[in-house]
Amino acid sequence: MKSKTFILLLALCLILAVATYFVVNPDRTPEDPERTGEALLAGLPMGDVAQIAVTGPEASVTLKKGETVWTVENRYGFPADFSKLTDLADKLQEMKIGRSFAADEDTLNRLALRPPAAENAPADQQATQIVLADATGKPLAEVLVGRARKATAGSGGHYVKTANEETIHLGDQDFQTL
Repeated sequence: MKSKTFILLLALCLILAVATYFVVNPDRTPEDPERTGEALLAGLPMGDVAQIAVTGPEASVTLKKGETVWTVENRYGFPADFSKLTDLADKLQEMKIGRSFAADEDTLNRLALRPPAAENAPADQQATQIVLADATGKPLAEVLVGRARKATAGSGGHYVKTANEETIHLGDQDFQTL
């Protein structure tokens, strides 16, 4: 076999291999390697958070930082459970991005990442919305927490989406207590 024929056949095999890869994986979108492993709420000044509003499909609660304790605003100023509050704040601050992908209509419905007040969205497609605000009520961060990842092996986590992005992230934290 001549070397010219061999190189031509090798190039043809390479082209077929690349074409096969794209035919087998048509919907594969590249993950954002810059965000993988990064904190979801990087740069959020947690010391400035003075209000936390948690809204689900069926109920909501607003927590406010008082003079000495955190209180539940919509429960007549009853003191909040500080251990649960710090657990939520720690999870939000420490949550790392494991995987990211585009947010389309079907995916938002399937992963329950519709806002709680979304019109024409059944309750099983609505997320739990967490809004962190400063003392004046100005939102510092807004996170939608959707379904938990069904994992047979490895870590679970939750699918999350921030208000200012059209990207869904798989976070490494568990929010089952919400």
